[in-house]
Amino acid sequence: MHPVLGAATNETIEAAGRVTVTDVTIEPSVLMTGDVGLITFTVENTGQSNVAISDAQLVSKDIVVLNSDVYKSSRVIGSGTKTKFTFTILANQPENIYYPAFYINYKDAGSLRYNVPVRVEEPQLAVSVSGIPQVFTKGVTTRLTLLVGNAKSVNMTGITILPSGEGIQCNRTSAFIGDLPPHSEKAILFEVTPSQETDLTFHISYTCGMNTHETAYSIHIPLGTDKLAADPLINNIEITSGTRGNTIAGDVSNAGLSDAYGVVVALESAADESGNPNQKYVIGTISSGDFASFEITVPQNMRTIPLVILYKDSSGNQFSKNISIDTQEVNGGSGSILN
Repeated sequence: MHPVLGAATNETIEAAGRVTVTDVTIEPSVLMTGDVGLITFTVENTGQSNVAISDAQLVSKDIVVLNSDVYKSSRVIGSGTKTKFTFTILANQPENIYYPAFYINYKDAGSLRYNVPVRVEEPQLAVSVSGIPQVFTKGVTTRLTLLVGNAKSVNMTGITILPSGEGIQCNRTSAFIGDLPPHSEKAILFEVTPSQETDLTFHISYTCGMNTHETAYSIHIPLGTDKLAADPLINNIEITSGTRGNTIAGDVSNAGLSDAYGVVVALESAADESGNPNQKYVIGTISSGDFASFEITVPQNMRTIPLVILYKDSSGNQFSKNISIDTQEVNGGSGSILN
């Protein structure tokens, strides 16, 4: 910061030399390309004499000054006082650091120039989604984790996320995660249930200082059969006659690649909550590749016994698998099951 002096008296030169820029604030401190910001210069006269200025201006070949004429009129910076000069700028340049120059033109002592660095960054909110399966199952809820990251130097605030997609039900219509400081990230869980093949789009809005930004992130939702799902099978059936009915004992094996949770084996007519408790058996969790035994009692006059296996996946989705057992074939030693 150095005065540029023209023709002037020693007295006016000495007075102008006591005028200095003591503080500069930029809001926001880092601007995104296309953002509007404010630069405020605090100028202090530490001398014993008033100093008259003809105008003050901010000059840049890169940064647009939107109110360049605001300080065109003359004024006086009083002895021992501070004066603020605020300029509105538009950062319409690519990512870089720019150096606009602040000028104070004295009436009779040349001018003062002060260059200030203005950092401009491309607007960029890093977005990713984890937990995406190869295919989604119609009517089945899938948990997806949306990860939002701020890789820039500016503080991002008021971050709001709106999911949308034709034929998609979501556990939340919007999510608000507030502030995201520089070089930080936040994760938020969404539970989506598709009814058709579609695209799921997350619309994200946020602010940087006085500026609002928007971005969107989409993933495709293909429908199909989950090859990694649990697959419970009944085997090793034994039927024993008793006074209260026939007792069916056997094993439930999980031939799938995922664990089965909340497994229940029941007579089809007793599968609901009000069903006969003797006609259903609660197993619980069966890990992939493991098995568990069950035992239920059914009426003696049933030749074909309709059973149902109820189970859940890790997201709490309820599934059922119906299996029919021919008692004559089982008693004949073949142990076959009619699916």
